[in-house]
Amino acid sequence: MSAGNRPPFRLDRLEPLLVPAVVFSISMIAFSFGKTPFSRLIVNLEQQFSRNVFLVLALIIPVVAGLGLNFAVVVGAMAGQLAILTAEDRGWSGGSGLLGALGLAVALGGLAGLPTGALLNRARGREMICGLIFGYFASGVYQFLLLILAGPVLPFSSQRLLLPSGVGLRSTLDLKSMGQAVPGLWAYLLLLGLAVLLLSWLFRTKLGQDWRAVGLNRHVAAVAGIAVERTRLLAMVFSTVLGAAGQVLYLQDFSTLNTYTQHDQVGFYAVAALLVGGATVQRATVLHAVLGTALFHLLILTAVPAMAQLVGNSQIEEYCRELFVFLIIGVSLVVHAWRAGRQST
Repeated sequence: MSAGNRPPFRLDRLEPLLVPAVVFSISMIAFSFGKTPFSRLIVNLEQQFSRNVFLVLALIIPVVAGLGLNFAVVVGAMAGQLAILTAEDRGWSGGSGLLGALGLAVALGGLAGLPTGALLNRARGREMICGLIFGYFASGVYQFLLLILAGPVLPFSSQRLLLPSGVGLRSTLDLKSMGQAVPGLWAYLLLLGLAVLLLSWLFRTKLGQDWRAVGLNRHVAAVAGIAVERTRLLAMVFSTVLGAAGQVLYLQDFSTLNTYTQHDQVGFYAVAALLVGGATVQRATVLHAVLGTALFHLLILTAVPAMAQLVGNSQIEEYCRELFVFLIIGVSLVVHAWRAGRQST
């Protein structure tokens, strides 16, 4: 096509970059006002990125399959925590222990994904709010299991994990056996590459094509012979499995587990990171997840300390962090609704 026949450049092509650009700009302004050395910022960003990117990747499949933003990924996170608690109780350690914990997390995540997907199949059009509420319900079940049944019913025996009474697990645990089993950033990048290859392969399979078809139009997909409910169910199972594995990788690097609350904000943080990368309720890619994870944690690492310094109180950092998370989710959804409204007119 000659230069004279090329279509004119349209500004609306830049709209998907609006949220990432705003977040990056705020981060740079905050960094210029803050006192964090650049070298320390890079080290912290690398650490946060490698810990969290796998949880964000777990959100892609439900979006592609038309289930929206999967706040129920917290169910997968709890499955991952159960897996790593079992590994610690059994004394699994090092790389082999990590592989065992990941295998158990995959199994538990798959089991947890079945009721999650079945429930969301009955909540068509309301999957996000339903997933959010189901996550709170699952958290109650999880806490009941570990606070009341761990010891007498669930086979936990390590005195390091159990409360002195022998019933229930301690609220804070040092993951001595599993701590930092992944040796460094290069290993995380290798794992990230494998995860990306796995997702790319999945989307090229018949199941992946069914996910796309169901996400575009459920009715047309059903007419074409696709089992819509089964396809959506499998999307949630895969997402929950990836979330469970991602939480194991996060915890082994963090080396400390807050037994009853570690999973609380997983869904919100992962969704916020995905939206920061330019994803929407209807479209998400690996690039959105990777870019969003980096930009989200860049914002947290720069803007939160800057705001605490501006106020003169370092104790408000946790509140500022949660403020930014919910602000990002709200603003991103508003921008998505605005873009959808423009495209429909």
